[in-house]
Amino acid sequence: MPTDAPRALSSDARAQARRGRAVGAFVALVVLFVAVPALAELALVFEPPERVVVGDRARLVLVVDVATDVPVLVTPTHEGSAIEVVRGRLARADAVEPGARPLRFPIPIVARERGTGVVRATVTSFVCEGEVCDAVEEEARVTIRVEER
Repeated sequence: MPTDAPRALSSDARAQARRGRAVGAFVALVVLFVAVPALAELALVFEPPERVVVGDRARLVLVVDVATDVPVLVTPTHEGSAIEVVRGRLARADAVEPGARPLRFPIPIVARERGTGVVRATVTSFVCEGEVCDAVEEEARVTIRVEER
């Protein structure tokens, strides 16, 4: 007499099924990492002014190498009291040429007092390879020495 009730698996059959699922998941993971190569990171470089003296209003230039079709957000900050960053956020539209590659972002600073200050810029964007895009965040820093007049 046939029954429609599900049959209970033996403990060996359950263990074999778990191993099969684990091996399948591992193979899928390996295929994912082989099929999708690691995406490149952002390339950032600061171009500081040659000389900064107390009272100067100057501009650092942050060069960001990123694709021309992705959004970019630059968040500059300062450490110490010698330098003050005047503007806290910049977007692609704030670049010298927003459609260029690489982008050049002028970052306005004020030299408040003699000494050394650090300016950091965190850049958030996307790096795409084919149709796969990953959000990326990189940081650059530059040390600025402020001199007396």
